[in-house]
Amino acid sequence: MKCRKIKGKLNDYITGILDFETKRLIEKHLADCPDCSNELSLLKRIESNIKAIGYVEPPSDLWIKIREKIENEEKAFFKEWYESITFFPSILWKRIAFVFGIVLILFSVGIFIMQDEFGKEETLYPSDYVAEHIIASYNDPLSDRLALNLIIASENDSK
Repeated sequence: MKCRKIKGKLNDYITGILDFETKRLIEKHLADCPDCSNELSLLKRIESNIKAIGYVEPPSDLWIKIREKIENEEKAFFKEWYESITFFPSILWKRIAFVFGIVLILFSVGIFIMQDEFGKEETLYPSDYVAEHIIASYNDPLSDRLALNLIIASENDSK
């Protein structure tokens, strides 16, 4: 086995949960590899230090105190948040309402002006038709000839 695999199984080796064959392979590797042997001795020292400390029984009300501390922090957070919300409107909401009112007034005036502009019907005068005809005849030179032929034809019909 390689050192990386051996080091990964050293905790299981110390606790004795490995099968016989794997335990034998690890012991064989440890005899030949000083690096893995040092790792094993370090882990054994850590385990002995932990056992020397022993098990300390937590106080019976530990979880109750932890829960109370969490609840108190939540209450403090929400209280601070609520105070910031209630403080916010007294200063800024009046300004926001004022700006909104100005925008609403300007929008209403703009709508009124635009309605007045679009509400008017355009009156067309004969000169407007002449101008449109001149523009059309400029783009289509045959339109004057057509109009001239229609005039001539109507005069011939009247004779």
